[in-house]
Amino acid sequence: MKPRYIDVDGKWGILLYCDTRQHDMPAIAKVLRALGCPEGEIRKHRRFFRKPNRGLTFSSESLRMSVTCIGWATSLDEYVNTVIHEIDHQQDAICRCYDVPLGSEDSAYLQGYLGTKELVALFSMVCPHCGSLNCHCRPSALPHP
Repeated sequence: MKPRYIDVDGKWGILLYCDTRQHDMPAIAKVLRALGCPEGEIRKHRRFFRKPNRGLTFSSESLRMSVTCIGWATSLDEYVNTVIHEIDHQQDAICRCYDVPLGSEDSAYLQGYLGTKELVALFSMVCPHCGSLNCHCRPSALPHP
């Protein structure tokens, strides 16, 4: 699985993994280690994506980088809910790093920017025929869990 890179105005980077599955975790663990994620946290999430409707975000303020994994979902509603939840974690880390008050106008603009970038990535995965994230309507469809 190849992550999508989101540049936040040259000040922060986000590696976004969409439709994360259990078999993706060894590769993601390497990225988390490279960003300084504690080994205990990595072990804790080793089997995290065996169940649907989950996400995780790890941010390194010193590297100004976040890794976000959006797990496979039971519905588009659940998938969007997970994306929005993880955006909150990204926003918190970026605002903390740059001393931007949460609840401020700048924080709200950041949230809108992240939401736009990540939801566009999500919607590019939705099947135009059936509206599913995991269908067999098209050759490039994602596999079922």
